Formats: sequence, C-alpha cells, structure tokens
Amino acid sequence: MKSIMLYVLLSVSLMLSGCSSDSDPAPAPTAAVTESNTNSAPAFPRTITDAKGEQIIPIAPQKIALTAWGFIDMLLTLEPQQLATTGYSYYSKLDAFKASFASESFVDLGSDTQINMEKLLEYKPDIILAGGTDNDAVYSQLTKIAPVVFIDAAKGYEDWKWALTEYAKALGLEDKAKQVIEDHEAKLHSAKNKLEKYKDQNVIFLDPSEGEFYLWGTDRLSTYYDVLGLKMVDTELAASGGQITLEGLLELNPDHIFLHNRPTAPAAEALEALSKSKVWNMLDAVKNGHVYTLESSAFSPGPTGVGYGVDHILEALN
Repeated sequence: MKSIMLYVLLSVSLMLSGCSSDSDPAPAPTAAVTESNTNSAPAFPRTITDAKGEQIIPIAPQKIALTAWGFIDMLLTLEPQQLATTGYSYYSKLDAFKASFASESFVDLGSDTQINMEKLLEYKPDIILAGGTDNDAVYSQLTKIAPVVFIDAAKGYEDWKWALTEYAKALGLEDKAKQVIEDHEAKLHSAKNKLEKYKDQNVIFLDPSEGEFYLWGTDRLSTYYDVLGLKMVDTELAASGGQITLEGLLELNPDHIFLHNRPTAPAAEALEALSKSKVWNMLDAVKNGHVYTLESSAFSPGPTGVGYGVDHILEALN
C-alpha cells in the first residue's frame, strides 16, 4: 500500500492539474517566454525572456536536453530527433513512450534530483530546457553547459499547453506546438461524441493493492471526466480521490472499472487475486465483463499520455 501512495503522491505533486488544461480552448494567454521575432519561422540567433530573464539562443537547437522530467510527455509531441532527458528510466518503460525512447539518439540523464552532469557535458546540447526547484538548485551549473530556458514548473504542470508553447518558442517550433494542441482538442471532441452513449454509466479508475484500492479522483483525471464526459460514482472521494476498501467499492458498485496496470504492479496479478474474492465477484462491473486494464501511460497528464488513454478507453467501452 505504501508503494501505491508514493506513486500517487508523486503523480499529484508533479502533475496534479495537468489534465485540466484540456478543458481550455487555447494555451494560457500569459507567457513567461517572449520573443523578439514573432514570425512563424523566426530566425536564430534570437533573444527570449524566461523565468530567469533574457536568454540568447544562438542557433536553431537540434540537440535538446530536458532536465525537468515532468515535461517529457508534452515535449515528445514536438518530435525531437536528439534528446537527453531525466526521467528516462521511468518513461522508457511505458507503452505510449517506448517507441520514442527506442531511439539511439535519446540519452538518459538520471533524475531531476540527481542529474548526470557528466553525461550532459558529453552530450553537448544546443539548449537545456529546465524548470522546478531541483533544476533551480543547479541552474548556474547548467548555464555553463548550454543556453538554458527555465519556465515556471508549477504553472507548466497545471497547463501543459502553456509549457509546450513556451519551450516551442525557444526551439523555433511554435507552429508545430500549435498544431499539436489543435489535433489534441479535435481528438477529445471526437472521443466525447463517441462516449455520449455512456453518459449515464459510472466509470472509475483504480489502483489495486492487497484488497484495497486507490480511487483516482476527477481533479486528477479531469480530461476523462470533465472533457470526455465520463460519469464518476457518487462518493465524497469523487473529486480528490483516495483509499477505498473492497466493501466500500461494492457499495459504490460502478458500471465500469479501469484497473491501473503499472510496470511495477501488473493488473493481471491483482485480477487473479481478486477473482477469488466473493465481494469482488458481486460487483456489477465484474458480472457484466466491464473490468478493463489501463497501462500507466494513460495517467500521464500530457497530450501523449492522455491521447493513449482516450484511445484505450474508447476501445474498451466500445
């Protein structure tokens, strides 16, 4: 159970409201990065202003380093050909990201709290994309390696569209970022229409562990609930989420259950154990064959993870 709570707390602390930005029609109007050149294909060198002040980007960056791993999801939508990043060991195991991390031009930089500076120096990045308190602690070291663009991480985690737009400005990929956002919104709109017939059926997302569960709340999965229109069960945990017993789950008796299939805790193992429980087998979702597994990619709040989740939710329900 402690491992479940650690995972959940980490997800919430980094990306608590990341999905909520999907309900906004466009990126936040205020930005921490401004350009001196606003053409669709601006020239380099260019001067931008980030959370630390003015930064000069001498060339169009090709070799990108990301030291704030919470932004991997959205950065990958810009299709970097060469990337050194923290968080490599986690994201490279997830289904939605495996293909990207299979590239030999992707480099593992360790974690935000312990960036492998030796590898970063060896990589010789054209630019370093950073943010957050851990990156702030080594900011002076980073600036000695390459130009650094440092954004407000808290704001970026709340609104991935804003963060994507800010980093895209530094990379000269504003048009690409705009297209990513438009395509994502179109995908959600299409999915919402396809899920309309389930609007009166309860759908929940659970992390199973030793006979208890963590119920994911609508605050954390707002794209699935507020944007797609999925219906949460009636419980005081609906918004924030929280621990729930098997008996408590029976009282809620949802129509559909998605079990979180994590790399470190396969849902198949949990289902095998639950199949022996009389209480579990009394659930309507179990009796009707409406229990599905959903891999960890779907719980990443950026466009890659959410897009993966939307596809698999549609496939399961339809």
